Amino acid sequence: MACLWVYSHERGRGALASMLQAVYQAWRKLIVKNPAKRATCRQVLESTLWEDLFNQVAVAEQEAEIAPEPKPVGVHGSNMNEMINSSLAMTERKDEASYQGVLCQLKEGGNPAQAPDWEINRQFILTPTGALCVLDGEEVTVVISAGAIRNATILGTAALALSAPAFPHVFAIEEGGQRRIFAPKTGEEVEKWTSKLEKAKTSEANITKKSFNLASMKEVRVRVNNKRTQISADMKLEKASFQGTLQKLNSNGAVRSTKDYRERTMWLAQDGSFCYNSKKQEEPLIYLSAADMKNVEVALHDTVSPLPEGETTENPSDDSQGVAFAHTFSLRLKAKTGVVVYEPCYFAAASAQERDTWVEQIRKLRA
Repeated sequence: MACLWVYSHERGRGALASMLQAVYQAWRKLIVKNPAKRATCRQVLESTLWEDLFNQVAVAEQEAEIAPEPKPVGVHGSNMNEMINSSLAMTERKDEASYQGVLCQLKEGGNPAQAPDWEINRQFILTPTGALCVLDGEEVTVVISAGAIRNATILGTAALALSAPAFPHVFAIEEGGQRRIFAPKTGEEVEKWTSKLEKAKTSEANITKKSFNLASMKEVRVRVNNKRTQISADMKLEKASFQGTLQKLNSNGAVRSTKDYRERTMWLAQDGSFCYNSKKQEEPLIYLSAADMKNVEVALHDTVSPLPEGETTENPSDDSQGVAFAHTFSLRLKAKTGVVVYEPCYFAAASAQERDTWVEQIRKLRA
């Protein structure tokens, strides 16, 4: 077991996190399988990783007021990446996110044309410092550092010119010979993300290394996104405890937009997981896990007020004026902190009786 000395105050944690992340990112650049994409030692040494390290340590030292005695913390090698990510998240702190949204991300070495090669519906945050982070539950992890963003090339859908990608609206962040590809739902979102990333490259917050604190944000609103997890044999439709057909709102859809709903066969598995048949991936998937279903708040929506054809809304999640379909209900996860606020996911049954049965079955899971 490796043993690292970690300061219990913010300065020590931030400095250690920065050092670990710099070493980790340098190591990743050197072990890329494709020689054409693999960084040389010179490129790694001249990388902005080390500049970021010194800048972040300097910021941590300026912000620290007390320096108590260090305490030893044991770290197993298998947990090193987890520690890097969770510790580094502490250094990207204070104020609100400059932009956030749901993106799919192409896996490293993945084929853009193959849907299974994408990580689906992840909540990303572009912080005021210029770092791109991903929100997993209530944990924030830095995906691309502010320094890397500052020196990156941002490519839109047209510039990428991918051949028949699984998701048509894409953009990429290219830095140090590495290209990361992301896919929002619409072309408009591609424009927003690329514009925000270009601004982050030269923003004052990036240059002055202001910090970002998830714990002090007013709130991060998160859509309850499909887990996209394959089901086990005992969770299949044939063994469902309850099943039916529902209109399901898309992950980035507007509550009042009828075109943003899709009809899906959905069921409650024996363990309580909320599952459905995915037409895109052509297989049954978990929408919400059994643990999630024990932690949901159920609400009924009886005011029906669909958006007129061709009309859009600035707040897709606003249900104060009604919903698209009659017999709608929503599920909202309870957050563990006051920082993350989960937005409801919406479903519409064919009749009031069917909705009441769904709600009754779901509420039984919480008993």
